[in-house]
Amino acid sequence: MPAGGKITIGEKAYLCITINGKSRALFDPVADKYSAFRLASSRSSLPAGTPLIAQGTGASVDPNSTLPDGEYFMLFDVAVGSIRALPQKMYQRITVSGGSAVATTTIPVFTVVVAVEQGVPQSVVYDDGCYFCDEAGASCVGNVFVNSTSTVPNTAGSAFRSCASPTQCTSTSGGDCDLKIFVTWTGTDANGAYFESANMRFSRFRQFGVGQYYDDVVSGVNAGVNQVIKTGTEVINGL
Repeated sequence: MPAGGKITIGEKAYLCITINGKSRALFDPVADKYSAFRLASSRSSLPAGTPLIAQGTGASVDPNSTLPDGEYFMLFDVAVGSIRALPQKMYQRITVSGGSAVATTTIPVFTVVVAVEQGVPQSVVYDDGCYFCDEAGASCVGNVFVNSTSTVPNTAGSAFRSCASPTQCTSTSGGDCDLKIFVTWTGTDANGAYFESANMRFSRFRQFGVGQYYDDVVSGVNAGVNQVIKTGTEVINGL
């Protein structure tokens, strides 16, 4: 971003992804260029000290300790400057039984829409919905963490729901299970020019019946197409 912190089309902006309130990754997409963030090997190579969040209590627990049986979460939020997308979203639900931990639910793909007015970020929202899986099926699951109950309820309808991975993800799973966040923009930049990339959000893909394009885009990210590698993360641009 230029001096003064205003966002201009064609220049780098900065997004911060925070995982379980502890670990952060910085992503620098070009404003209004449809792009994606991929946290490589999300399940097995999170920074040391990243906790899990216990269901029911919201307590931060060490994933390398002996965990009591129960449900645990890997959550994240996205921020542009001081503007955060709330509430937190669930990337993974982990069930511990008899000392064995299994990722029972993984939501690998999200889209955020950054709303900007004259170059100043106004809001960051998620393009929620089970756009490319059966809304009435088992793969369409709740994705929002409720602080008051420390749970991720499986709410009815398309709001606050996303498509979970159809296969069980493990520490050795490939890119299909990595957390991927697609970024689009709407509003006006520092020069008053209109952003156009919000037309690429997933809800628009469904509206115009181009599900195959969604499949192609996600596959490209999984394969690391046009990637720029950073410490602990991968940034994919120019999709």
